Amino acid sequence: MIAYLILTAAAAIIIDLIRRQIDLNREVAELSTALRFITAGVKDPPKKKKETIKKIPSTTGVSHFMSRMNAVQNRPEGAVNDEILTPPEIAAQQIKDTEDIWNLQYGGDDLYPMWMDGFKNTGTYYNQFPEGVLKDYTEIIEGKDFFKHTRDYDIICSNPPFSLMSTKKKYGFIGGWETIASIHKPKIISLVTGKISISTVLIERMADWGYTLVLMNQFKVQEWVPSCYTIWVRDAEEGTETIFRSDNKMYQKVAACQEYHDFHHPDGDQMP
Repeated sequence: MIAYLILTAAAAIIIDLIRRQIDLNREVAELSTALRFITAGVKDPPKKKKETIKKIPSTTGVSHFMSRMNAVQNRPEGAVNDEILTPPEIAAQQIKDTEDIWNLQYGGDDLYPMWMDGFKNTGTYYNQFPEGVLKDYTEIIEGKDFFKHTRDYDIICSNPPFSLMSTKKKYGFIGGWETIASIHKPKIISLVTGKISISTVLIERMADWGYTLVLMNQFKVQEWVPSCYTIWVRDAEEGTETIFRSDNKMYQKVAACQEYHDFHHPDGDQMP
């Protein structure tokens, strides 16, 4: 027992001596550094800077997405560029889903629905509508404003200008949906939009106008905010469930067509 106590005390003394030696070495080093600077004529030696880790801004996080959304919504009027074209593969799948839902909901009542592309541009949707159907389009570049168009349609399938999401615009995002749902009143609304836009508020408002969300397909396009297309049915059958789907492929961004813009603006107005 006595031997154990002696060993314990000796170990404590050794540890204390080691700590003191470490502290002494540190003080000697600091003193030596100070003396070098004093000899060189420097009063106060520079303090060692703490190393900092630079934070790399996220390009996928919520904060990055919201900052992009705010930048889009708060752009000056002249900076708005709504010539954002849907990749043809996405438009084709959206059209097919829309046609399948039409056949499921209304196929027995009307075999010849009128399709409408309200935001045609070069025709990514219009040119891919099912063969033989009745179809029409509007395009502001051609002087045909969808929101001043009052003709009735069975299906509206398109990619509307993203600036419709801005509450500072004439119609506002909810207002854009309201214009389509309460004025045009198609049987099916099938539109591309930012994923974050499909909120509880929008779903409830659409329900007030008689529409049920039956399909939401998420997809990714280079340089786009996270997006989706949604398909809404007016007076859907009771018990209709919503299908949520996700396409994990990264699609290539489609550039706006300068030739198309020049053709309709021969005066030389530049594309946004």
